[in-house]
Amino acid sequence: FTLRETLFSLFQARPRIIEYDGVSVEWGDHHPSVWCPSIDTVLYAGGLNRLFSKRKNFKTAVEIGCGSGFLSKFVLAKLPKLESMLINDLNPDAIACAQENISDARAHFTVGNGIEKIKGKKFDLLMCNPPYVPRPHSIDDNPYEGVELLHHLIHEGHQYLNPNGMMVVNMSSLCKGIVLKKKPIGIKSHILATREVPLKVNNILNNKKWMSYLLSHGLRAREKMSYPYWQRREIMAFEKKS
Repeated sequence: FTLRETLFSLFQARPRIIEYDGVSVEWGDHHPSVWCPSIDTVLYAGGLNRLFSKRKNFKTAVEIGCGSGFLSKFVLAKLPKLESMLINDLNPDAIACAQENISDARAHFTVGNGIEKIKGKKFDLLMCNPPYVPRPHSIDDNPYEGVELLHHLIHEGHQYLNPNGMMVVNMSSLCKGIVLKKKPIGIKSHILATREVPLKVNNILNNKKWMSYLLSHGLRAREKMSYPYWQRREIMAFEKKS
């Protein structure tokens, strides 16, 4: 299994065009440190479609950790009445990639700590699709790791939202028990999309201690479609109470 995934990664052709529901971005060798859109991205976009089918009255939006820029571009395409969108990432290369993919006057780009960039500001829509695989003490010792960011947004994100503002995040069964150990205050949640997906990160699969930790935090050992380990993915919306 691990050898298959390694070879598959090595022989993927670049540049690649990733398209979903009429929106596409290009991802290539000139931005090697930028994560390519994946099944997680498509699941997230599907969740956004479900949200937008019921509500489109968003005027301001922000994405923390934009990566290639696909989700920000998706929102701009699906919300023609959106007035402005702040697009952020810690990685300057990610912002460069997003700028190449997004040519929209409503888009504003910023590099750095996303939480610092939005302090004192409020939005109608806040999006974040961060890394979600936890490890021991991941919240305690790395303020830029995805699980800590999820924890902060879910419990403090209400301060960045206008009344009835929405926050949409990607949640894994591996970290859900960690970030939702306590019930969030001032917001209500519901699931926009869900899917069971395999764990395919080779450096994690080859780390016995990390795998042992994940098996105690929701990872399921189940042989299916030649993948031995599975997790549940949820796109969750959190709405600030008015």
